[in-house]
Amino acid sequence: MQIVEQQQLDKRFAIYERLHAAMEKSLPGGVELLIFEGEFYTRYAWDARGSGFADTVTPQGWKLFQERLVIARKALEKAYEMQPDNPLPATDMISICMGMGDEPAETQRWFDRALAADPDNEQAVVRMLMYLEPKWHGSPAAMAALVERLAATHNYRGKMPLAMVKFHRTIATYQPSHDAYLARPEVWPQMQSVFESYLVLFPFDRSERTAYAINCVQASKWDLANTQFQILGDQPWPGIFREGDYNYSRKMAREHLGQ
Repeated sequence: MQIVEQQQLDKRFAIYERLHAAMEKSLPGGVELLIFEGEFYTRYAWDARGSGFADTVTPQGWKLFQERLVIARKALEKAYEMQPDNPLPATDMISICMGMGDEPAETQRWFDRALAADPDNEQAVVRMLMYLEPKWHGSPAAMAALVERLAATHNYRGKMPLAMVKFHRTIATYQPSHDAYLARPEVWPQMQSVFESYLVLFPFDRSERTAYAINCVQASKWDLANTQFQILGDQPWPGIFREGDYNYSRKMAREHLGQ
């Protein structure tokens, strides 16, 4: 690790200690303090490990990673015991399970607790799908089983069926061609179905409509893309298309349709 990076981490930890001391004074024994501790030590653990593949992690990095996750786990388990109807401890525990390599049944237990506390818990879904990625502790089949279960809830308010989109976009990153995968006849109809079902119920959600538009473009579904662009006009949700790509994609859609 570079010296500058270590100095930044030391500074971050010093800030954490000051905030922790202040919270401990104002909220002694409170669940907020435990969640703060758990979330900090989870991030601190990943600082030690780094974001590379397992074979790039140093022995010291592995040691600190595990030690810090243990601290985070103890804090979050205690927070859950104190307040099981608070979705944050159980949601954060999914990331702990991923880092510590817990068995799927254990991780599923925390995921179920997170959804029981908040049926609209999108963050828990994101973390569970990550846990189930092939590069971590799952497989495409395990991910598919999860999204099918979430689709069956018909909880569009909580965007649970839209996990299908997250699943396919993740699997696409493992393919030789991301866009060709999205366009597959066994893939695209599933994505189209959940997007259109959601947008019938929430037609003014520009974020998901913009997400639908970019997926249409990447799958070369130009007629569908053009429809979304006409609705969005000059007001796409920011951060989904890269700068300049939105207007270029609108132009491409019109050209493909001969307009």
